[in-house]
Amino acid sequence: MAMLTMLTMGTLLLSLTTAFAPNCSHVDRRYHDACEAASVLEDVYFRGGLDFPAYKGSDLWRVGEALQATVDYAAYSGDTSTFEAIVETIHKRRPWYMIEVLADGSWDDSSWWVLAYIRAHEVFGSSSTNYIGDARRVFDHVWEKAHSTETCGGGVWWSSKNSYKNAVTNELIIACAARLYLAGQGDEYLHIASQQWSWFERSGMMNEQGLINDGLNIDSANLSHCTNNGGETWTYNQGVIIGAAAALFKATNTTSYVEYASKLAKAVLASSLVDARGILTESCGDACNEDGKQFKGIFVRNLRYLIDTSALSQEDRDRFCGFLAINAASMLANDKTSDGRFGGFWQGPVDTSSNKNDFTNTTDATTQTSALDLLLAQCA
Repeated sequence: MAMLTMLTMGTLLLSLTTAFAPNCSHVDRRYHDACEAASVLEDVYFRGGLDFPAYKGSDLWRVGEALQATVDYAAYSGDTSTFEAIVETIHKRRPWYMIEVLADGSWDDSSWWVLAYIRAHEVFGSSSTNYIGDARRVFDHVWEKAHSTETCGGGVWWSSKNSYKNAVTNELIIACAARLYLAGQGDEYLHIASQQWSWFERSGMMNEQGLINDGLNIDSANLSHCTNNGGETWTYNQGVIIGAAAALFKATNTTSYVEYASKLAKAVLASSLVDARGILTESCGDACNEDGKQFKGIFVRNLRYLIDTSALSQEDRDRFCGFLAINAASMLANDKTSDGRFGGFWQGPVDTSSNKNDFTNTTDATTQTSALDLLLAQCA
C-alpha cells in the first residue's frame, strides 16, 4: 500500500511537471532560447512549483529570484497560461507569513520575494491570488523592523542583528517601495523610495570609480558617522540600484534617475567587472559560491529595465543592447551543456568533470536562473 501510494504520488508529480512545461515550438523566435532555459528551470529544478530540490534553508532568496525570472519570462514571451499555474503553486507554498519565518530577520532575503510578487501582480493580476497584498505585507514588516536613523543617518539594516548597513538591502528597499507605488499601493511608498534614494546617494557607498561597494563601516565612537567599507563591487550591487532608478523615473518622470543609472552602468562596462572580450565577470571568476552565481543575472535583468525607460539616450541604449548581445552569444556558445543547462561563467566551459564542486563552473538552479535573466534581457 505504501509503495502504491509512493508510485501514485510520483506519477502525479510527473504529470503535473509535464503539464507545466512550456511548449517552445509555439514561442516567438526571439524568446526560443529563453523558453528552453525556462523549461529546464521548471522541469529539473522547480518541478512545476511542487518541489524545490535545489533550494534549501538559507537559499530562500534564490528561490525568489528564480520566481521573478519565471514571471519575467511569462511577461516577455506572452506565455502566461503555462507559468501562471507554476507561480500560483509556489505562492501557496510561500505566502507572506512563511517568507517572514524562513527569512528569519534577513531583510534582503525577504525583499527579493517582495519584488517577485510585485512582478507577479504586474503580469498576472491579483484577482484570484493576492500577490500584491503579500508583497505589501512583507515589505511593511521589513521597513518597520529594519529602518533606523540613529546609525549612519538613515537606511536599513542588513539583518535583525542590527550590525551592518549594506548596499543591496538598501537598494532593494528603494526598488520595492517604488514598485509598490507604481502598483497603486499608496503615496507613502513613493515617499519611502524617495527618502531612501536621497540617503543612499549621500551614504558614500559609491567609490571613486563610480561603482557601489558592499556597504558601510560604522564609527563606534560616532554612530552617525559611516564610511565606505571598500568591500566587493558585486554586479548585483550595481544592478539593483539601476532597476530602482528606472522604477523611480517611471514613478516621477525625473530624468536624473536615468542619468544616475546610465552613468553607473557605463562605469560597470568600463571596469574590471567586464573582461577584455566584453563578458560580465564577478571578481570570483569561475569559482563563485552559490550566491555569487546569481549576481550577474540580477545585473542584466535590471539593465534591461533601464533600457526600457523612455529617457535613456539612443546611444546608451545601443551600447547596453550590444553588451547584452555579446554576453548572450558567449554563454550560448561556450557555457551550455547538451541537455540545455547553463553554467555561471559565461565565458565557459561548464565543468562536467568528476572533480566538480560548488566552487567550479557547474550547472544548478542558480546558474540556470541567471542564464534565463540574460536571455530575457536581450533587446528586441
